[in-house]
Amino acid sequence: MNRLFLSWDKPACRAVAERLLSLGNDFHRNLVLVPTRESGRQLREYLASISSAQAIFAPQVIPADQFPRLEEKEETASVLEELAGWLQALGTSPHRLYPRLFPRHMPEDFSSMLEMAGSLQSLKHAMANQGISCGMAQDSCAGRDERWTDMDRLSEYCTQQLKGWQLADRTAMEAEAPPHLLHSLRETGGHVILACVADVPRPLRQALQHAERSGVPVQIWIHAPEEEAGSFDSWGCPLPEVWSQCPIHISDAQIRITANPARLAGETCRMIARTAEGATPDVALGVCDPDMNVALDAALREYGWGLHNPEGKPFAGTGVMDLLRHLRQALEEKGAARPVFCLARSSLLCASLGIGNQQYCCAAL
Repeated sequence: MNRLFLSWDKPACRAVAERLLSLGNDFHRNLVLVPTRESGRQLREYLASISSAQAIFAPQVIPADQFPRLEEKEETASVLEELAGWLQALGTSPHRLYPRLFPRHMPEDFSSMLEMAGSLQSLKHAMANQGISCGMAQDSCAGRDERWTDMDRLSEYCTQQLKGWQLADRTAMEAEAPPHLLHSLRETGGHVILACVADVPRPLRQALQHAERSGVPVQIWIHAPEEEAGSFDSWGCPLPEVWSQCPIHISDAQIRITANPARLAGETCRMIARTAEGATPDVALGVCDPDMNVALDAALREYGWGLHNPEGKPFAGTGVMDLLRHLRQALEEKGAARPVFCLARSSLLCASLGIGNQQYCCAAL
């Protein structure tokens, strides 16, 4: 697989778009894998904006995690069947069967056991995505953490349980590239371009290797200069042992301590105003706490600026949509308790009615 370095003197989206356009009129034949859905939207928008003088055919752009395709067979265990396997492997007294993994007595009711089985299932999938086994995890701890011995035994019991049900464990399956994409790329002579994806889990690596074996070239584009080639592995992932030794110099004068999100938002706007010098700023802000977005949005509007939150969440999952849905249900169900109960818990409704004490409101209802 060929690595291509795009330098970092410009944002990754712009660097990828300009590189695609430099390929000539045939760049639409390629498949571009990007880190997230939002980055894919921005790439398509940027391609359209910088090529506004002429019509172009944009390449297909999809998030990298959608490229791997597990060969779903009839005997492949579903997520629910996997969960049942973990429940069976846990047994009725996990703290007795796996004392190192569960050193203390845990609740043994069904809901608690189901929650624990779900956590173990998620852990197994996360480890499989990174190609890590329980033995590898134990070796990295130099044998000091004995929980991995029990975890390995528990995982094996789950696999045996699935085999007893004549089901296959999907975490042990090989991922492949989608056949229809491979067929299209072979016909057009296109490539698979892995663009600025800093984390390449095992299923994605398997799918890219399968694409190359199927005759479709794979290119890896890295958002860094050629001089940093030794700081990335063959998949374009930053090498932790290299980057962990690169200090980020932050002076005490750069640190601001505030009492609450509103004051932090105000301080942020004052700093932006000093650097923008009266112009409309183009600034990227990294916000650790989502609650900060509300205060930041209000503060930015006071300065006449807007906030673009690129999370890319659909409107259907927002609090506004939930509020509208519960209002409709309350009207349609004619006094049923459930939609009224959901409405009483809506902070948006309380704010719109000027209710400051939500608990008092619920008690009154």
